[in-house]
Amino acid sequence: MASCTQEIPPLKDQLASMSAVTATVQPVAAASLITVIIMYMTSRIILGWGRRNTSKNSGNLPPGTMGLLPVVGESLQYSRPSGRFLPAAFISDRIKRYGSLFKSHIFGVPTIISTDAKVNRLILQKEGTLFKSSYPRSILSIIGMHNTTEIHGHTHKVVRSVILNVVSSRIRDDKVISYISEEIIQRMNAWDGQIVRFQEEATRLSFNLVINQLMGLSNIDDAHEADYLFENLQMLVEGLLCVPLNLPGMTYRRSVQAKTKVVQLLQKLIAKKLRRPATEMNDILDGLLAVEGGTLTREVIIDVMLGVTFAAYETTARVLTLIPKFLGDNPHVMKTLQDEHFRILGERACTEKITLTWDAYKSMTFTEKVVKEALRLVNPGDIVFREAMEDVNVDGKPKCQNMARGR
Repeated sequence: MASCTQEIPPLKDQLASMSAVTATVQPVAAASLITVIIMYMTSRIILGWGRRNTSKNSGNLPPGTMGLLPVVGESLQYSRPSGRFLPAAFISDRIKRYGSLFKSHIFGVPTIISTDAKVNRLILQKEGTLFKSSYPRSILSIIGMHNTTEIHGHTHKVVRSVILNVVSSRIRDDKVISYISEEIIQRMNAWDGQIVRFQEEATRLSFNLVINQLMGLSNIDDAHEADYLFENLQMLVEGLLCVPLNLPGMTYRRSVQAKTKVVQLLQKLIAKKLRRPATEMNDILDGLLAVEGGTLTREVIIDVMLGVTFAAYETTARVLTLIPKFLGDNPHVMKTLQDEHFRILGERACTEKITLTWDAYKSMTFTEKVVKEALRLVNPGDIVFREAMEDVNVDGKPKCQNMARGR
């Protein structure tokens, strides 16, 4: 019978093999342990944040919640399209749950949101004494740290003076009124036989009119610069009301990158203007460059132009988009509006090119009422940010501790 024997390896070889296995297992075990610890600590942070910021543990603060994540908070819910007209789903849902005054955490900032007329009136009346304008840093990094809402004192006075002087000197100019009228007619003529996406048309029309008055750009003579500026401003706008995470692929990051491109274009426009002979102030950018110096630095001028351009065309487009809806819902208002225009401009206004004048515009009293009512209904400024300079009590409750926001 054949015998079977097994050769036992030497002891030193066995020890070497065990060491190799141990060396392999130790890094895996360490990595697993670290992963478990990270997951545990993360869950504790999230759960702790949630417990600490629920309405049951808010002390004397208004009810509400800060969300589950310390940085994100409720930004995702706030930014989510609601499909409703007014107000936004985020606001209306929380009004039902907490009332007209509630706390939240949006754009990386702990916030108290007020939809109460009494509280909002107090915030606006106490501007400069109890409250000051203070937008979240995530928004300022996009619209500029020195925009018109953030500059104060002498700098704000200079900027305000320039803007008012230029606007007041040009608003009565029939050439300006004529340019606006012709731009509108030209764009509407291109609609013949086309399906019109009115929101897009209203946005681009508002943009064309605004950049001409603010920086002298023409949609015809400066078409390339105008298209480039519009494209990047649209991307910039998308990042204003989103989760402020500057990571690859995120909307906020693309918005910050678009802001850089807009600033570069503004720098080129400024350089082009400075190469021209000094003339009268044709636009707001000319006016700001004329008084550049001291606190009004080039950086401030660029931020002011960026902020004013965005605010002017975006809010105008929002109101302009919804006016046809309001008129369609109220045929009698539409009829009265048409009657006024026919009376002032004549029936040939529908078939011939009529140049609108300042006097004709001022005589359109019913048209002015329609515009004002649209402004009341649309509320182009969704939310206004204010910071409390000290603790403010409203009906026995602190209005805010660190940050206060009025809507």
